[in-house]
Amino acid sequence: MGIALTWVAAPHLTREACLARLELAPTGAAGEYLQLPLAVHVLPAGGQLVTALACGHRIMSDASMAALSAQGEALCCSVEEHVNYACCALWQDGRRIWQVEYSAEESEDDIVCEGDVPARVAALRAETEPGFAMEIPLELAREHAGFRHDVLDPAFEAVPFDALRDLHVRPRWWHRLLRPAGR
Repeated sequence: MGIALTWVAAPHLTREACLARLELAPTGAAGEYLQLPLAVHVLPAGGQLVTALACGHRIMSDASMAALSAQGEALCCSVEEHVNYACCALWQDGRRIWQVEYSAEESEDDIVCEGDVPARVAALRAETEPGFAMEIPLELAREHAGFRHDVLDPAFEAVPFDALRDLHVRPRWWHRLLRPAGR
């Protein structure tokens, strides 16, 4: 068994602005992020970190990342450990700048890079032992945002994460059946 997690970092946003852009709201509860479906915390260098206990959660969708990165920068990272999958992407001013992705289902030792990836990717490739290419997007995300889900930081983790609820309305297919004709 492994962790399935999505997280986004918005270093330029206040908590209120970050949550509004992601359509999330505090619940008043707090705890460890690996026990909360959705959570928020202040990044070590400032800004906001939002976590979701699912790989590919909507907080990293193109729409969410465009909103988070409007007039600034935002980074997303997603990991599904039990299938050896990880990706991270940097967005700025509403558009994706680069993305680095690894999937063991695609290739055992290769990563897929899109956009203007940092030069650091080449160094990480050279430093990474064969069979551990999944580390590259995770380490790149840590270096950029200051957070990695599997690296302990006692000072950071001493402050509980605040639990969130999702305000994003998802239309259900059966609502269309109940809607009167002409609407």
